[in-house]
This record gives sequence, C-alpha cells and structure tokens, in this order.
Amino acid sequence: MKNKGQGLFLSMAIVAFALLAVVAAEKVAEDKTAKQVLTLNQENWDEAQKNNLFLLVLFNQPSDAGCQECAIASSEILKVAKLLEETGVVVGQVDCKTSKTICEKEEVASDLPFIKLFERDLSSYDYPRYKVYADHVVEFVQQNLGPKFTTLSTLEEIEAFVHEHKISIVGFFSLGENKIISSFKRTAARLFQEFPFAIVMISNDNVAFLEKHDLLPGNLAMFKYLGGRLSHTNYDGTITRKRVTRWVFENIPWMVNEVSKENGGFASINHGKIPILSLYVRPEDNAQKSFYVNTLEKIVERFRGRLIFAVKTIEEQDTDFITTYGLQEKTSPILVIHDVKTTLVFLHDSFDEEHPFNADEIAAWSTLFLRRDLSPYHYKQPVPEQDASSAVQVLVTDNFRKFVNADTASIVFFYLPKTKCDHCYKFVAIFEEVAAKLKETANLPVQFGKIDMSANQRVPGYSVTTFPSIHFFPKTNKNLTTHYKGVRDAENLTKWILSLFPADSASDKQEAVKATEIL
Repeated sequence: MKNKGQGLFLSMAIVAFALLAVVAAEKVAEDKTAKQVLTLNQENWDEAQKNNLFLLVLFNQPSDAGCQECAIASSEILKVAKLLEETGVVVGQVDCKTSKTICEKEEVASDLPFIKLFERDLSSYDYPRYKVYADHVVEFVQQNLGPKFTTLSTLEEIEAFVHEHKISIVGFFSLGENKIISSFKRTAARLFQEFPFAIVMISNDNVAFLEKHDLLPGNLAMFKYLGGRLSHTNYDGTITRKRVTRWVFENIPWMVNEVSKENGGFASINHGKIPILSLYVRPEDNAQKSFYVNTLEKIVERFRGRLIFAVKTIEEQDTDFITTYGLQEKTSPILVIHDVKTTLVFLHDSFDEEHPFNADEIAAWSTLFLRRDLSPYHYKQPVPEQDASSAVQVLVTDNFRKFVNADTASIVFFYLPKTKCDHCYKFVAIFEEVAAKLKETANLPVQFGKIDMSANQRVPGYSVTTFPSIHFFPKTNKNLTTHYKGVRDAENLTKWILSLFPADSASDKQEAVKATEIL
C-alpha cells in the first residue's frame, strides 16, 4: 500500500508532466506560426513576388536598432499569419538592416515598421497605419483581396453597370491587346476603392453599345450618371497606369456628397476654403433623398471649385445646429450655405409655389451668395419685455447696442447656458445677486445687463470669445471697456464694480463699504 507521501509525489509529477506537455504544445504551435512568416531577402525577394498571388510583407528592423514599434510589429505579424492561414495570403518579413536595397526600392526604409500587400502583376497596397495591430492588418488585407474590376459581356450588362454607378471607368478591348489591358488592370487595382472599373471584350453581343457612344476598340471611357442623365468622357492617349490615373482625377465631375456620421460628416468634405451648400433632409423624408440628390446634380458642375454640395439626413449630432438656428419647425429639405472661412451661415427661405424646389431656384440662390447679395442668417432671441423690478436687464442682439450706448455706464455679463458652461450658470447667479444688492445700497450711475451668447450669435459691433465674461462700458467713451479678471465670488466682484466709481465723499465711501459688507 502506497503511503500518503508517495501519492502526493505522484500527483505532483502528473501535474508537472501535464504542464510540460502544454508548454511543449504551445512551443510547437509558436514554431509553426513562425514558419508561416517567410524570411525575405535579396536572394528570394523576386521569386516570392512571382510565385504568390498575394504577398503581405512587414518591412522591419531589429528592435536594438532603436525602433520600439518594430518589436511589437514582429510579434503582431505572427498573429496576422495565423489569422490569414486560410486565405491564401503569404506573409513575409524583410529585415531592412540586412536587406537595405529592397527597402529603398519599395521606399519604406525611413518609415519602419511598414506593411505592404503585393498583388501579383497588378499593384501594391500600403497599410495606412504606423502602429501594427493584427486585427487592423487583417481588415486591411480583406479590403484589398476582392476583385478590382468587373468583366462585362452583353449590352444589357454594360447598360446596367454604367447606370448603376454615378462614376464608372470602362475599357473596351479586342483580343490580343494584352499590354494595354494589363495597364488598365493595374490602374483599376490602384483606384478600385474610389471608382468602379469594368472590362469589356468586344463581341457581337456588345458592339451596339460602342456604336451608340462613338467608341472604338482600345478606348477607355469615364461614364457619368448624374441628374438622371448619362454622359461620358473618352480617354485619348497611351494607356499606362500613371497616365490613366492622372486622366481619371482630371476628369472627375464636381459631385454631390452624401454625408453622414458614418463617413465622417462634413469634416470629410471640408477643404477649409470652399463654402459648403448643404441640403438637410428629415429622416421621414428620406424616400425623397435620391430626388434631391438628382436635382443638385443637374447644376453642381456649374459651381465647380466655388461651392461644395452636400446632402445630409438630419441626425442626433445635428440637434444643436437645428435648435440654434430655430429650424425645428422648418419643413424638409432645409437649404443652407456654410461659409467656412467666415463661419457665417446663409439660410434659404422655405420652398413654396413662388420658390419651388428645383435646379434653377437653387442655382439662382447660390449665385446670389457668390455675388455677396445674400445676408447671413444670425440666430437671435426676440427682444423681451423688461422686468422693471429686476436689477439686471435681459439683452439680445437687437437691444444690445441701444443698451450699452445709453447715457450712462453699463456692465454686461456674457454667458452660455448651463449645458455648455456650468461655471457660467453659477457665476451669473452671483452677478445678479451683486447687481440687486448694489441697486439697493449704493447709488451708482450704472445699469446691469446679461446676454446669452448661445442664443444671440452676433452682438453688433462687439466680439466676445471667452465665457463667462463681464465687461464695463463707461458713460462717455464706450470703446474704453474694462473686463473683470478677478475671483468669481460676490465679494471680489462687488469690490471691482465699486472701484469703477470712485466715491466723491466720505459718506459715499461708507455707503460703498456697507454694500460690500452686506455681501
């Protein structure tokens, strides 16, 4: 019979053996994964590119060369190889310290680590991130594995293709034109994520399409289906990837951009200088969206380089804009021009029988903007009835100038609402308290006002950029304003206000001190 010591020893031995087995299995798996990443150098580089349809390469250098990210990239590329095991993509790694010529030829030597996906006989694709993460690399590879062009045969297929896409590039070839077909395919591989490409091998089934559009064998054409009309531009020149790519970008029509939160919104089309004409569509009117886009497409080319056109379904992120400009009740579509240089907004009146929604009306209104014949829209509150018992008057755009230009000194509190400026909300309460106390206890020749700058975009003749902000306008020279820069409490604010009105006598000073003590 085994004693307890022997049993315990046996159990521990079994556990240890199991752990060793697990470690060994993990080591085998790790070695297997490592073997899945080819070590590429000058001797096997050309062969690797020739023998593999897709070759994913990490250009790297040893971590001791001062590249911290390189060590991480080496680890991540092993994960990538494992994740791409069933895709047919071969993964390799180049040490740019020992294979400097390859890295210089691929123009990556100064930007390591760097990842490229090579597609045999077509193109290479650059991984767009500096930091290497396995899941991001796999996503990048998958985006570039798909077909780069569509092959069309019949007249019906061609017609459907050019009417399906707003912009499409189609090559029409005869048998034997292998060299220019290859150049066209390489162009498609470079631009396929931006434009749809198609290849048509000319036959009796599709020659009628060429005749209809005055096309010849070997021609390339950019088809544009905009505003419900189909047109095309022919390429006239030697077919090479660089020349065709240049031609494509030179002939892209001025487009109507459909923007949303998912595609980056207005930031994705804001070039910093060109005003943006935006058509806002309420979600319940989305069925009409294609009609709105088609209408704008009829005129967009006229405004090339002068206006960017955009159509956007109103989303939650647009709430502030809609509320600020009082557009909650305005019927869809809402037409606005954002002047990105001046930040001014120009709002089209509602479309009606006199001003119907059509291309001519929008073109005419846009032209007025470009001629500077439109007035910007300034959001503002209506002039309120003042409460005579209140020490602080409520100011808005239309009564601000009259208030500060009155024949007395003025102190104005500029603020934003609590949702945008919590300390504004707290300090405006202190300001009102101080104004009320001074009105009761000190006979100061001054009036107090406050203005919500989130609801009054433009204060005539005055600019305020920080909130909360308290400004003093003297009785005589209104340009000699003074800003309060003290602690946001009643005592310091009161002292500052009193310092603006030196007391003329000892009794006045005593009254001023009393006002301070009350607070």
